[in-house]
Amino acid sequence: MRAASSDLRTPLGTIRTGGEVLRMLDLPERYRPLLGNIDRATDRALALINDLLDLTRSRLGQGMAITRQPIDLHDTVAAQVAELSQAYPEARIEHLRQGDGHCEADPVRLGQLVGNLVSNAVAYGRPGAPVVVVSTSIDGECTISVHNEGEPIPEALQGSLFQPMVRGTDVGAATRSVGLGLYIVDEVARAHGGAARLASSTAEGTEFVAGFPVN
Repeated sequence: MRAASSDLRTPLGTIRTGGEVLRMLDLPERYRPLLGNIDRATDRALALINDLLDLTRSRLGQGMAITRQPIDLHDTVAAQVAELSQAYPEARIEHLRQGDGHCEADPVRLGQLVGNLVSNAVAYGRPGAPVVVVSTSIDGECTISVHNEGEPIPEALQGSLFQPMVRGTDVGAATRSVGLGLYIVDEVARAHGGAARLASSTAEGTEFVAGFPVN
């Protein structure tokens, strides 16, 4: 799998470089949106490769590797939200902060976690309704939650959504990956000594929460 991922990354890198070269040219304005599509498609493909690698490591019993370091949880989440707002210009993504943000964690993995949860919320959420991301660092625990409005997840499926290759519904299938996003979210939380959970209802909408100790 590692060799295959390298083989896949090479052409994707070529595509990304080609997009960067085209961006430097004096192209007509009507072609500019195509460059954004190239960037987003490349990012999605690379994210899928990373998710498949993480699944392979987990199946081999290696677990998810993380590198802890002192970070500001709020800044880490805010940076990812800014990128996601560009990737999903049609979505309203709001970020709320609670607590001082001090945390020891892997910022790259937390960015991956936020990206997967927000992508899931955009795919399933009610169009036009905000996707609310809340980062919290209070009383020795860090949590990252993502809330969206829309149809609730059937209760019978809620217990299996953090398993690989599981999807809650076919709605928004064209925008999602192969069903590893929530599995990776739970793996990131577990690697930090925590876990992920969800609550979903017609009245309250759907909220995924990943929590772990501050250090």
